[in-house]
Amino acid sequence: MLKITTTIWTAALVLSTNAFAVNPNSGQTSTSQTLNIEITSPSSGADIDITQPLAIEGLVNIGAAPSTGRSNVAFVIDVSGSTDNDGNDCNNDGQSNAGDNFTPTDDTSGTVLDCEVGAVMALNDSLGSNPSVSTAIIVFGTRASTAQDFVSPADTDANGNGVSDIDDVLVQLDQGSNGAGFLTDFNEALIELTRLMNTRPGNEQRVAYFLTDGQNSSNITAAATAARDAGIRVETFSVGDGAEACAGSNLGEIADITGGSCTDVQDVDTLAAVIANVGGVPPTGIERVTLSINGAGANQVAVDNLGNWQGTIAAAELASGANTLEATVFALDGTAVVADLMFNAMDSNAPTTPDTPPVTTPAPVIPTAPVTPPAPVTPPAPVTPPAPVTPPMPTMAMMGPMLCANGAASDHDGDGWGWENNSSCLVQGSAFDLSRQTSLPHCTLTDSDSDGDGWGWENNATCVVTGSAASMLID
Repeated sequence: MLKITTTIWTAALVLSTNAFAVNPNSGQTSTSQTLNIEITSPSSGADIDITQPLAIEGLVNIGAAPSTGRSNVAFVIDVSGSTDNDGNDCNNDGQSNAGDNFTPTDDTSGTVLDCEVGAVMALNDSLGSNPSVSTAIIVFGTRASTAQDFVSPADTDANGNGVSDIDDVLVQLDQGSNGAGFLTDFNEALIELTRLMNTRPGNEQRVAYFLTDGQNSSNITAAATAARDAGIRVETFSVGDGAEACAGSNLGEIADITGGSCTDVQDVDTLAAVIANVGGVPPTGIERVTLSINGAGANQVAVDNLGNWQGTIAAAELASGANTLEATVFALDGTAVVADLMFNAMDSNAPTTPDTPPVTTPAPVIPTAPVTPPAPVTPPAPVTPPAPVTPPMPTMAMMGPMLCANGAASDHDGDGWGWENNSSCLVQGSAFDLSRQTSLPHCTLTDSDSDGDGWGWENNATCVVTGSAASMLID
């Protein structure tokens, strides 16, 4: 393929976000089909080695609905009675001999069926170990049936005999295999094809290779329409002189309805070469796929019959750091759809240096003023003891009741209480006076009464001075 030239850089850059990157992407053609393109490798944001060539891979398809990167391929093979016509050079080596016997069950070399089987073997083998591809076999005559359900990848060898499961089934085929019968009914084949494909996820590509050397015996419009609605693209092949030609035939109608193509293979010997290149290089309805890196000129890349495309970008075409990859698919009507993504190109040979913390310039040191020594501590003045507490003047409640100056003359009812000077007084010597008790103690210290009123203060309590006027009031 052509190379894409860009400028090489050596410094590694960090990938920046591209808000407009779209991968995969789809668009509608003028025939209302969905045109799809996807870049499957590298992945978005990947880190790749800038010193090595970069392989780019992707997928394109066109059909009724967007498809993921998986493909389901069914080989629909005519095993009716007419496929026993022999003498063909199926391996196209210039002679008809035992080497053309791809179906040893019938012991006949170079039959139309041998050529069909040889072509399908070659096509299946070309799909190889691709894990995104599944293949299956349907045989038909008067009736149709699935001879091998889908296996993935195409070269799966479940029994370990060194031959793929698909080839194991193909070499066992014979006219009328699997109860197919010996007439030719395209309608039955299409119904079984649609049933089988509908067992697969709806968002996966569905392609069928339909090989026959006969003439159809029933109407196929409804069955072909159902296949199309199931998202199946059918590539039809008219094999040999006895088959109905593509123009104005049922084979042509099947291809037209499902979005495939019809190919006349008059020379049965060339079937293997024809089937490998028809109906998908690029797939029917697709004109080309181009690839561009970092906005450089776009160049066409190779596309296989299932829409898988591949390209290579030389190391010198990569920019160090962020790279933008664009892949564009063009339909035959001119519709173009672009998928793009970004990745990082890094130099694997560049020496790695440990991360170092950023260098920070220290702030200038401002000198501090000299420290002034503290003033000497002046000892506190001696504590002067508090002045003695002067006891409070006894109140009437503390001293007791006043004595009646007129004695019993002031007590008119004889209860021991009299009335003098508008106040109650106690008759000294009365029964009431003699019965009352005092709770005031007598002072024991001579200086307890500082003002000479007969009341002193000791032990934080009032006391009465013995022999004083106050003691006469309460004793």
